[in-house]
Amino acid sequence: MKVMERDDNGRALRLIGTNIDITEQRRADQRLRLMGRALDDMAEGVLIVDTDWHILWVNPAFGRITGYSPDETLGKVSRLYRLGETAGLVEGVRERGHWEGRISDRRKSGATYPAWVSASVMREPDGHPDCVVLVFTDISRQERDAERMHFLAYHDNLTGLPNRALYFQRAGDMIRRAGRQRRRVALLFVDLDHFKSVNDSLGHQIGDRVLVEAAKRLRDGLREFDVVARLGGDEFAIVLDDVEDDAAAATVAAKLIEAVGRPIVVDGHELTVFASIGISRFPGDGVTADLLLRQADAAMYLAKQEGRNRCRFFSPEITAGVMQRLDIATGLRLAVARDQLVLHYQPAVDATDGRVLSVEALLRWRHPTRGLLGPAEFIHIAEETGVIDSIGRWVLETACRQLRKWHDAGLTHIAVKVNLSPLEFRQPGLLDQVRAAVEENNIPPGALGIE
Repeated sequence: MKVMERDDNGRALRLIGTNIDITEQRRADQRLRLMGRALDDMAEGVLIVDTDWHILWVNPAFGRITGYSPDETLGKVSRLYRLGETAGLVEGVRERGHWEGRISDRRKSGATYPAWVSASVMREPDGHPDCVVLVFTDISRQERDAERMHFLAYHDNLTGLPNRALYFQRAGDMIRRAGRQRRRVALLFVDLDHFKSVNDSLGHQIGDRVLVEAAKRLRDGLREFDVVARLGGDEFAIVLDDVEDDAAAATVAAKLIEAVGRPIVVDGHELTVFASIGISRFPGDGVTADLLLRQADAAMYLAKQEGRNRCRFFSPEITAGVMQRLDIATGLRLAVARDQLVLHYQPAVDATDGRVLSVEALLRWRHPTRGLLGPAEFIHIAEETGVIDSIGRWVLETACRQLRKWHDAGLTHIAVKVNLSPLEFRQPGLLDQVRAAVEENNIPPGALGIE
């Protein structure tokens, strides 16, 4: 403020005034403006209430989240007071001056949403509470994302069924509960018969759609509290809770086999996929989910060996047969690399002069512990496990090399006949494989027979 002093004639004599440094005030005003802008631009809702929880101020995000305008809220008691009483918010603010946690709020539209709230008491210089500042965030998306991540971690992406991890968790819970309540549980191991041929002939995209439909039929054929999971590939596991007896479990299995076996139409293809089911029982066959699953798996293989499209119960006698089958399946994968396969040649002789006209290549396996095995003991397992392709290729190439040696020795009139599995004829590269074996060994095409 400044004042000009003048004489009687009006001439200026002196200027009297004071200067006040308002730098700090301007800085404070600037800080207030920045704080106001920050509160206005925040994605989180902010409201300030007095000590009786009447709303004094809200920021724009409050309206965006709740749907209420400032005119509809100012002066009213915040709903967070009522919600906070059950959640512990009010008590935490009153006793500790701060609270943080999750509540379930309601929008103006009536829709509920989860919110994460942080509340702090603002005090007067003398320490008395002045107001409460509450900051809250709509965490609907975060919770949906978390639920989705949890679902993906414990469910099969293709069928939406529980995966192996969730199966063991739920099966274990059901078995422990059944043990406490002295109830019976049945575990079913389901494998689709010849599903590999669907993928090989029509492609994995159609195969996936068949799996989805098969999974739906399995789920629809069970009670709500039973568990069905996809273990991988075309294998499923089912837990039947509170099963009265074996007949009840067999009835469910037969119903599922019938449901899966109904024709499935995919992109104009009418496909029929059957199922083989093995059944184990709690407590008679075991008391853990892992053991019962392995035993049901063993029973399922028995169902396949007996003709497929049927169910079989586990029995201790099955174990020895399954272990032998697993030993053969494991050994077959190494038989080619370890030079354990051998061909025996059975001649076809001209009865008039005794000349050998052709020979049939017969496969044998020199098993390291079981001796010489004929194809009847292992070919069906090779077909089931997919090893038949590499074995068939070895037979074809070995027979052609041997025929070349005979021709080089002057026995040019001899032909060789090679047996292939029907599954090998489904392989798109079979013709190229045969042509390569003939050309590499310089064999007249008419000297090779395929059966």
